[in-house]
Amino acid sequence: MANEDTKKRIKDSIDIVALIGETVPLRRAGKLFRGLSPFAKEKSPSFFVNPEKQTFYCYSTNQGGDSIDFLRLVKGYSYIEALKALGEKAGIALDLENKTPEQIAKDRQEQEARKLLLKINRFAAHFYQEQFNAPVGAVAREYAQKRAITQDALLNFGIGFAPDAWTALRDYLLKIKAPMLNAHELGLLRTKGGEAPKADGSNLFDTFRNRLIFPIRDPQGEVIAFGGRWLGSESTDAPKYLNSPESPVYHKSRTLYNLDRARKAARDLETIVLVEGYMDCLALDQAGFPNVVANCGTALTEQHARILRQLVPRVVCLYDSDAAGLKATERNMEIFLEAEGFPLLATHVPNGKDPDDFLRAGGASGAAAMADLLKNAPAEIDAWIDRVLAATPPTVQARAAAIDKIASKLALLRDELWIQARLGNLAQRLEMDGALVDRAIQRHRKNFQGLAKPATSPVKAQNVPVKSAPITQKSKAFQGKNGRKGFGFERKFLMELLAYPEWLPALRRIHERDPLLVLPHVEDQEIKSALAFMLTPLQAGESEESRLQKLQDEMRSVESVRNIVAEAVTKNDSGLPAKELEAALEKLREESQRKQVDTLKERIRAAELSGDSAESERLMQQLQELRRPRMSS
Repeated sequence: MANEDTKKRIKDSIDIVALIGETVPLRRAGKLFRGLSPFAKEKSPSFFVNPEKQTFYCYSTNQGGDSIDFLRLVKGYSYIEALKALGEKAGIALDLENKTPEQIAKDRQEQEARKLLLKINRFAAHFYQEQFNAPVGAVAREYAQKRAITQDALLNFGIGFAPDAWTALRDYLLKIKAPMLNAHELGLLRTKGGEAPKADGSNLFDTFRNRLIFPIRDPQGEVIAFGGRWLGSESTDAPKYLNSPESPVYHKSRTLYNLDRARKAARDLETIVLVEGYMDCLALDQAGFPNVVANCGTALTEQHARILRQLVPRVVCLYDSDAAGLKATERNMEIFLEAEGFPLLATHVPNGKDPDDFLRAGGASGAAAMADLLKNAPAEIDAWIDRVLAATPPTVQARAAAIDKIASKLALLRDELWIQARLGNLAQRLEMDGALVDRAIQRHRKNFQGLAKPATSPVKAQNVPVKSAPITQKSKAFQGKNGRKGFGFERKFLMELLAYPEWLPALRRIHERDPLLVLPHVEDQEIKSALAFMLTPLQAGESEESRLQKLQDEMRSVESVRNIVAEAVTKNDSGLPAKELEAALEKLREESQRKQVDTLKERIRAAELSGDSAESERLMQQLQELRRPRMSS
């Protein structure tokens, strides 16, 4: 990982206007630059770049950030990939923190070894593609035509062909003087009986023979492995699909086929589709679903689930509808629950077909039917609950066992809302009191609290008790300024604070005097984390600008806060007078109280519906206390 000085040098060396100008035509608009959004189709430009703050913000999509965020959004890069790309553009290498000269030398040696392996794979991919188009590749071209693979798909996915010969690839690699031992390490070549490979290649032969070849790439587009589909007689002992073994550049447990091409579309659509194999992936992509990936010859892993969950908020599993596919889908549901506390969505094509067969058989209407399936895909946990309840005998003991089984899965859901949304229907179907079902879930939930992940934000919010406090009379001028329907006042408050930093010294003094005046009224934990970070006293030599930059870096992975920061520092407004701060704080307190009242009303209704009069009365007393006027101090 690069150290902070290197990161700053890289960012300071990049002109964000020039960087974005390579993708988006920009025109000066006062102190800003303006252009059409790269994230949405629009006729009137709503995309702004601030050269002074080196930030951008898109009002069409409410996305923004710095040069790193722009590459992440446009190119689909990870943070490190974006930083590396900017470093290369600036001519600054990423240095390594806390490394001895020996460790640095070892790392460089490993990097060179990796480069060599990737180079060999590139040459192998080129060889396979040449063979596909050569006379010997007629069988592969006929198969591709039979499977309706388009020419664009063949080129986009780099499809190739391994000839039905023992040493075709080996001879090619010898001709270009590729190291045989490294080709063996990659699994391109193998020996008989597991004997040690010889450097001259004399005891090596091709791993892939008479197969349609699918290059497997890493997120940066480098070929790291291959998958091969057998094209010979199915009566032979050859496996239908053969995949490269694990190697220093290929790790099946965290590699997803087509992720390099799919992740940009997945981010734009906020959805990714997971299929079982290469052909399903090709079929969906060429049918107009570019946000599709497949696991490469191995079952889904927790690493796969984390990669997908970090990429998008919506993952749809589209496996075959046979018994094996249904079982694998259920297993994937469990992996997403255990690794991410996340309800995986799932759907299946009808009539026992796989996605590829379904699309080819459906013709022009097949893509539309597929779009409906993916759009309306339910959570797999709900389908699983249906199966559990359908298999539950109508006895008290069986229903109790079913509650416990279902509760153990629901307890894994990280968001309490996902649990509560299922509670009423589940209790009704089991003919049991909702409170009993909820207690069963919460009992299991306690067991998982130690396993649950913390909030996304790396900045810790201050945990202080909620207490209303009197603020001076609010100014009406503030209430309507820069408002946005549905935007939420907590976010508006943070944005105003960042946009007009003259508020910060006064607000820090208020917070130091009484920590109950600000943060307790903020429910959104990500907003609270950002506010708590900004309200911490400045260190010696630290400026407001450097504190804001630290917030931008630390909250980069929290999309909602990152976009608020970007909009606040990108816009070019004049500041608000300091007296408006009191009005903003009063508005914040009022909004907090309103939310508490709404929540208590919902809980009171739930208690009344369940017949819990004692709980209803207790909550009613809380509501009355909350509405009681506060004495001014």
